[in-house]
Amino acid sequence: MLFNSPFSRPSSSFERPVPAPGIDPGAERLVCVSFNEKWLPYVIGSLKQLLLNTTFDVPMDDPNFATVQGQAADLINRFNSAALCNPPIILQAEEDDPQMLRVNPDNPCELQVMCAGKWEHFWGPDDCPALAGSANPTGGGPLNPSECREYNATLTGDGLWLLPVPLNPGDTVEVISFEGGWTDGSGIWFCPDGQHYLLGHCADAAVTNPGDPLPSANHAQLIFESDSIFYNPLTGPVGIPSGATANSNATFQMNDPSLPGNAGTIQFKVRVCSAAPQPVSLSYFAGTGPASVNYGDTIVCTATDIGSSNWDIDITFGADVKLTVLSASGYACVCGGGVTFSEWFHPVGTSIGALHQGTNSQPTEMPTGTVVDRWYCATCIGGATFSVTLKIEHP
Repeated sequence: MLFNSPFSRPSSSFERPVPAPGIDPGAERLVCVSFNEKWLPYVIGSLKQLLLNTTFDVPMDDPNFATVQGQAADLINRFNSAALCNPPIILQAEEDDPQMLRVNPDNPCELQVMCAGKWEHFWGPDDCPALAGSANPTGGGPLNPSECREYNATLTGDGLWLLPVPLNPGDTVEVISFEGGWTDGSGIWFCPDGQHYLLGHCADAAVTNPGDPLPSANHAQLIFESDSIFYNPLTGPVGIPSGATANSNATFQMNDPSLPGNAGTIQFKVRVCSAAPQPVSLSYFAGTGPASVNYGDTIVCTATDIGSSNWDIDITFGADVKLTVLSASGYACVCGGGVTFSEWFHPVGTSIGALHQGTNSQPTEMPTGTVVDRWYCATCIGGATFSVTLKIEHP
């Protein structure tokens, strides 16, 4: 220590022996410090007093004395091996300053570099491509029959990502690629498939957790939920079961029972496909026509006699259909008031057995593309030649 007197002289910083740290200077936890290089010789000189046998309360005949001396020498050697720090980037500079980089005074989001005496654009947010899926994906909405779509997504460890397509029984969902890493808050990082994430690579190490939303899948892997059921989309196309609720949302997340506190970000590409539509069966209380149709078909049905020379067509569909009456032909009788035939239809969602009457004029006056599960047409005496052309589409 330095005494404040005219005869001040250097002396040890330790008035009496002190306990040794008892740990190597290179052991965790480490600290960092930086200072001007001209101070380094003075710091090293000051540290050499740690080599004095009077600094620590370890006698010279103690077996630990050599260990303490070696640790002190190791610390001094670390300072002897010091190197220059990376020079910091100066973000503010004037044109006559030697610094070559600055923040644009007119745009704080842009960095500029001095080039040929002028400040030129160096970097800005527009120079980084947006992460795939970081914005809400476009092209959402219900799938057409047998249609597939692919979406790029970005998902955080504590977040949810909504598939922009409602799911129906028979649809399939599959994650076809992924990258990135996230953590469940334990300090361990995972790849999207639940393998450990080490230095940008996925290690062959994964575990399951009975408390996870999907216990059969790897802990912390990517999963999705639809209609209160969790699925693993990483093992191939996942089929939505036949008993699932139609038009259900699907949300992707980490397979972890508690998402708050999780961190990290992954990117993935998901493919969703609708089921190929099954043929729709047709049953006839009156009339004749095909026993089944595919969505998109155009069919022709012919009236039959239901008694008392009344010729009708009455069709019940095995599934909801979007029905359009394209044309009618061959009717020959005239009912009261000049009406040629009566047109009835049963819109889906109405009370059971309720048939809604059309305008009793021409078949094309039924609303185009009405979603129905039954259609009925009554003709008059002499209607044996009556037939109708119907367009059947997916609802």
